[in-house]
Amino acid sequence: MADESVENLNTETNFDRKATVFPIDNQVLMDPDDEFYTVTTRDAIAIQKRLQEVSKLLSNPPLVSQSKLRDAEMERKRSSWKVTIIKVKLPQQWILQATFRSDEPVKNVHEFVRCCLANPDAPFTLVLLPGRTIVPSEEGLIEAGLAPFSLLLLRGFSADLPVDAVLKPEILKMTTSSSAALTHSLQSLSGNQRFSPLTTLSCEEHKDAYSLPRL
Repeated sequence: MADESVENLNTETNFDRKATVFPIDNQVLMDPDDEFYTVTTRDAIAIQKRLQEVSKLLSNPPLVSQSKLRDAEMERKRSSWKVTIIKVKLPQQWILQATFRSDEPVKNVHEFVRCCLANPDAPFTLVLLPGRTIVPSEEGLIEAGLAPFSLLLLRGFSADLPVDAVLKPEILKMTTSSSAALTHSLQSLSGNQRFSPLTTLSCEEHKDAYSLPRL
C-alpha cells in the first residue's frame, strides 16, 4: 500500500500531481521552447476567434479601457492554460516538480511542498526570481503569475543540506532522471493552448484576421 502521506499529495484536489524529484540539469530548468507549442487545428480555431474578438474591440476604441483588455487577457489565459508545472529548487542542486491545475490557489503549492518535507513543521518560504516571495493565499496560479510554468526557490534550509534531510524518504522514492522529468512536464503541458496577449496584437495582425484559412 502506498504511504498515506504520499497519497495526500493528490487527495485534497483529486488531481494527480505527478510529483517527481531529480538532480538539476540546466536543460531541464529551461522553459519549453516555441517548437513545443506547435499550432494545432484547435489552436488555429482559438486564434481566429481571438482575432475576431480583437476586431470587435477595435471597432469601438472609445469603449475599450485598459481594465477591459486586462480582464479579457486574463480570461484567455484561464482558457489556454489549464495546467501549470511548478519546479522547486532544493539545496544541493535538486528539483521537486509537480503538476497543478492553473485555477488552484497559491496556497496549494505551499501545502504540497510542506507535505514533501522531512519535517513538515519546518519554516520555509518560496521565492520566484528575481526575489518575489510567494505567500500562501487564495490567489490563483494564473493571477499570481506562476502559470503555465515556474521555478521557485526553497528558502529556509542550509544550502549544503543533503536532499535526504530535506524531503521525506517516500518522496525520494519518486526520484527520476532529469530527462524523464522533462518528458513528464511536457506531457502535462501538452493540453495547454498557445496564448498571445490581446494588447500586443498590432493593427496589421488585426487586419490579417481575415486572411486566416477557414478550417
